[in-house]
Parts: sequence; C-alpha cells; structure tokens
Amino acid sequence: MLHAAGTSDFAEYVDPRTGEPRGTRSFGWTAALTLDLLAARATASAPLPAQRATDPAPPRVPYAGEEPGVSPTADTTLVHAGTFAVLGPDGGLTGRGGSTPDGLFRRDARHLSRWELTVDGARPAVLVPLREEAATATCVLTPPGTRDEPPAYTVVRELAVTSGALVERLRLVNNRPEPRTAHLALLVDADFADQFELRSDHRSYPKGDATRTAHTEPGGVRFTYTRLTWKSRTTVTATPAPETAEPAGPGPTAHRLTWNLAPPPTARPNCSSAPRPARTAPRLPPGPPPPPRPPPR
Repeated sequence: MLHAAGTSDFAEYVDPRTGEPRGTRSFGWTAALTLDLLAARATASAPLPAQRATDPAPPRVPYAGEEPGVSPTADTTLVHAGTFAVLGPDGGLTGRGGSTPDGLFRRDARHLSRWELTVDGARPAVLVPLREEAATATCVLTPPGTRDEPPAYTVVRELAVTSGALVERLRLVNNRPEPRTAHLALLVDADFADQFELRSDHRSYPKGDATRTAHTEPGGVRFTYTRLTWKSRTTVTATPAPETAEPAGPGPTAHRLTWNLAPPPTARPNCSSAPRPARTAPRLPPGPPPPPRPPPR
C-alpha cells in the first residue's frame, strides 16, 4: 500500500488490477493514511514493555461527538469526483472527529459537519441502517412504537454525493388512517475543519485569523469561512423552503431548519364478506321397513 501511494503521487485511489492512479492526485486522505502506516511501522519495530495477561486493557478514549451505541464501523462512505461524505447509520452527521470523522469533505476540508434530523422534537430510531446501492444510500427511520400503538410515521432518507454536493431526498409516510401534522427539523452546520486536524490526537491548531459566518437565505442558509486569502462557502437549500431558519447550538454558526408537513393518511383496508349458507346433501324420503328377521333354529 505504501508503494502504491508513493508511485501514484498520492492518488485518491488506484486501479485494483493494474495499480494505475485514479481520481485526484496529491489527495490529502491518501497522505494521511500513509503517515498512519509509517507511524504504525515505527511503533511495531520499537520494543514493547512486558505486560501480564491479567493486566486490564487500557480504556478507549472516545472521540469528539461520539454517541453511545453508535459504532463508527457502521458508517457509509459515498464518493464522487473528489467529494466524499461519511454518513452515520441514520444518514446524519454529528460533527465527529478522531480517527473516523464524519462529514462532507472536499479538498481536504469538511464542508458539512452537522446534518441531524428530528421529527416532533425527537430523533427517530434506525429501522433499516444506511445502505448504498447504485450510487444512492437509503435508510429507514421510525419512532418507537408498541404492538397496540404502531409508529405514527416512517421516514425514508435517500442520499447521494455529486461533484461538490450532498443531495438528500426525504419521504415522510403517515402510518395512521387519520390526518396528522409532523414537525421536521434539520440541524446543519459547516466547520470547514481540515481532515488532518480532525484526525489528530486531540491537538488544536490556533486559527485566530479565521472567520466563520452563517447567513439565512430564502431557501436555507449559507456558511462562509475566511482565513487570510483562503475563502470557502457551503450553501444549504431545500424544496420546499424551510418555514424557519434560526441559529441553534452547538457551535457559533449552527442553524436549525424547520418544516410543518401533513402527509396524507394511510387508507384503511376495505374488507367485505358475504356469508353464504353451507350446502347440505338433500334428505331422501323414508323407504319401506326392512323385512322381519327369521326366528333362530
């Protein structure tokens, strides 16, 4: 792997059969992986202190934004032309850092760090985790329910990555036979963090000359980042346009977009039955009596 990275000018990926470089050259993610492999090789060659089999394993340091019960191995990565998104099993982003950061990345910067959906004020549970098929990832979410009280709705999220953009199509299905209005909210933010900074061991990089802003627009919100001569921008738009777009923590630029939607009710099953009397065999009229039996001899 180190040979492939060095001979391909740190390409985004290589052909698995020929080793020819593919995608973007001087790709930062490839360079970061190379540094990790070199560091692991140096660590493996150093003598390790003796350890008894009974010694407890050292506790794992949680990464920033980690949530209980959510495994980082459950992430789904969508890639297209130098843009990639690392999404959780519910299709969302939590602003996670550490060795497995999530987000929408382009040119080694995270252009979308939070993408958290709530319905009626709560995060729906994952019914079917995010799966990628034909360049589109789909997951199914639902609130908790019981046998007597099924979930009131089902949420289907379909996400795809295009050149420099994350596109989502969301469907809300009303599982009840009566009309209802659901309150949808999407917490969005863009921290423009460098992926090397995100993957560091809890180190910080002073950026006192950097400026992050967020401005609401008719169709959503626009995030900007400026540092010296470098400028970047991320715009979030939606159709239909959100009813509200207001600042919301955590972070100085996070915004919450909200909608009040009224999906049509689910039709009741129309079952009808027409009982019909069972048919019985006709009864025959009685015949002549049997002849008397002869007396015994």
